[in-house]
Amino acid sequence: MASETKIEFKGTGLQALGWGLVAVILSTFIIPTAWGAVFLYRWFVRNLSFSDGTQASFEGRGKQMWGYFVLAILLGFTPQLSKDIKDPATSFIVFLALYFLVIAIDVAIYLKILRWFISNIRLSCGTELSFEGSYRQYLGWMLLIVFSVFTVIGWAWAAVAMLRWLFRNIKGGESELVFLGSGWGLLWRSYLAAVASFFIVPIPWVSVWIVRWIVKNILIRQTSQPVNLTQNLQ
Repeated sequence: MASETKIEFKGTGLQALGWGLVAVILSTFIIPTAWGAVFLYRWFVRNLSFSDGTQASFEGRGKQMWGYFVLAILLGFTPQLSKDIKDPATSFIVFLALYFLVIAIDVAIYLKILRWFISNIRLSCGTELSFEGSYRQYLGWMLLIVFSVFTVIGWAWAAVAMLRWLFRNIKGGESELVFLGSGWGLLWRSYLAAVASFFIVPIPWVSVWIVRWIVKNILIRQTSQPVNLTQNLQ
């Protein structure tokens, strides 16, 4: 017998603006970046609303992962080293090599952060969560998205496929997470959000709008194993 639980995100654009500014300010000092991320994670998780009444909170601490966040930021500057090469062709080749090298390292870092994030979500029902996706799979999805950007619209379908993989690999008891969103649904929302973002001020509100769509398309399916009465009588 299976049951389904729907999720909604109740956070507001004004809240996103406030916590986003805190995270950005802390990230400018690099070292406190993890604490800014934790503030955002706590705000995001506590604003998840489950149809079965389950409540969620985030219990991770910045001191647990600050080194990974700092390393991720510093790696972002690595491809810029190619600017010191005077020959344009050589500079471009070095830039590409450094860019894909950074992606390979970043994926390992982000996978560590993702597993930490998922494992530190506490549900009132007592279910413990974990992420079981592998590095090779994660890297493959990231490379697919990078190359699909050149198709202009194909990236949306690649991103949705990656989201399905991501939620499918979040494990918690007998529950499974399914993402129901479509590539078209993400595409038109993203382009509309991009247009609105040109005006700067609406950025927190359109970001929350996208997040609400993603969360609304997450479905938790819970399957309880039927009792084998014949086996119990033996």
